[in-house]
Amino acid sequence: MEDARRYSARLLRYLKKAVTTESDPLHQIHGGSVSSVDLQTVIEEIDSIKNTVMGFKDEIGSKDDHFTQPKCSMVTTTSTTPGKNTMVGFDEQLLRLLDKLTGQQSNRQVIPIVGMGGIGKTTLAKNTYEHSLIMHHFDIRTWVTISPKYNVKELLLQLLSEKNSQIDEQLLGQKLHKMLWGRRYLIVIDDIWSIEAWEEVSRFFPDNNNGSRIVVTARISNVATHFNSTCFELTFLDEDKSWKLFCEKAFGQVGCPSELEDIGKEIVKKCKGLPLSISVIGGLLGYDGRKSGRSRKGTSYCM
Repeated sequence: MEDARRYSARLLRYLKKAVTTESDPLHQIHGGSVSSVDLQTVIEEIDSIKNTVMGFKDEIGSKDDHFTQPKCSMVTTTSTTPGKNTMVGFDEQLLRLLDKLTGQQSNRQVIPIVGMGGIGKTTLAKNTYEHSLIMHHFDIRTWVTISPKYNVKELLLQLLSEKNSQIDEQLLGQKLHKMLWGRRYLIVIDDIWSIEAWEEVSRFFPDNNNGSRIVVTARISNVATHFNSTCFELTFLDEDKSWKLFCEKAFGQVGCPSELEDIGKEIVKKCKGLPLSISVIGGLLGYDGRKSGRSRKGTSYCM
């Protein structure tokens, strides 16, 4: 136990140095605005930090099996049945979204979730999508992820949960319309970049006047405003929620040892409340419950 704590303390000190660089794009985040920060640059910088820390683990003998090397690559696509991720700091938004999805209004509604990349849009959508209330409320649930360079036929196949088909886009669209007709459905369209992508597929979504809902996640606010409905705009985590997420990722249910709190909080402060960076860096410190006897949740994420 003491060896593991000494190891963790050394790793925390090293990680603190790794995230304290003038070139770190996280230092560009000020006052809740990150419009100038390119998400890919942030991911590349975090990946560099990860590689540096992994090298340090090798140097000081990470083969003693106190820790494992988690995977920290950014997830850019999801299947039609996405896995649920740990969610910290968005409890209020989750309740509001559940209420919006299961409310009394019978007309089909589009609900945008807006925020910068890495802020937690997909995580919120996934936790809602897999919620037991939602699973019982809707007859059909389907999920599609849209990349900047999308293919309409592939989007329709995702929505139909099919891998391939010989029929053309129009017939696939008609098949989707027939599947949704008369049923209360929930569709999640994740990471939409343009109105054109929406228009290509939404014409096949019938308004059955039975409470069907469509959730759209977008990084670009003007895309979200196109839907003329109340947006769920996600912001940075505050200090307490950032610390809670970090501890979930790094230490699981056992929590952070008291002697590591100060340096841990310094590292979290440098993440500026961005869930993606907190998840990745916390995941670098994660205990392996199979080898240490400690229970912890997975470090997979998709923001």
